[in-house]
Amino acid sequence: MVGDAPGYVGFARFEALKPRDDVERMKWEIARRIAHEGSFRHFLSALAQNRLRQVRFSISWSPRSSAANGLLGRRGRAVDIDDILTATERPYEKMLSSDGYLQVSYQREAPESGYMDFLARQLASKRSLLLSRITPGNPPRVANPRIQVSLIRTDGIPVLTNTSGDVADPLVIQRSGYWSYERAAELLPLDYASIKRQAPCACRGVRALRSAANFSEIYTYSLTMPPCRRITQSCNSGTP
Repeated sequence: MVGDAPGYVGFARFEALKPRDDVERMKWEIARRIAHEGSFRHFLSALAQNRLRQVRFSISWSPRSSAANGLLGRRGRAVDIDDILTATERPYEKMLSSDGYLQVSYQREAPESGYMDFLARQLASKRSLLLSRITPGNPPRVANPRIQVSLIRTDGIPVLTNTSGDVADPLVIQRSGYWSYERAAELLPLDYASIKRQAPCACRGVRALRSAANFSEIYTYSLTMPPCRRITQSCNSGTP
């Protein structure tokens, strides 16, 4: 139990699969990158390294410490990182604590359409608690369909995190919004390293992907990812 709310903790088990060819390997690399970018783990890692702005995260206090206002996209005052993050004896570990709701926005990727449909139904439902913040002059709306908005809080309980985005006690951190929508399908191994730190994909894999039926979608994703963009540019120019 987390306060009055039930909770559970488990560990996912991953098994390495062998791709059929360079095309499939490239697809998997990009899919993993997409799953990582904007995730809760990505946020914690960037927060501990003081790199939120560089990776396009922004945080603010949700108005009146209300989850409803946060999901409606109403932003409150700016957050002083020193108010929520405390250094420890180890430079790679930090203590995170928040009494109110922190609104976290990820600006590099739009929410999935399924989540937007779900949120719209929530906003329109008379049974929804979100409706308590809606008036005739302030109709329900999704604030910005181009960014992912999530809310977190710890009820003032410090929780240990680190530069890898790991959490010592995940039940302490309450999550809502987009991060409550992303579930097991978005999980990655604890030792996952983004393709920024891995060897570049072979150019022949990029060329093969261009001829794949669904490469247009994969390539569109890659345009928002600097490492993949550099790879495709180097292949276009003929450099290794």
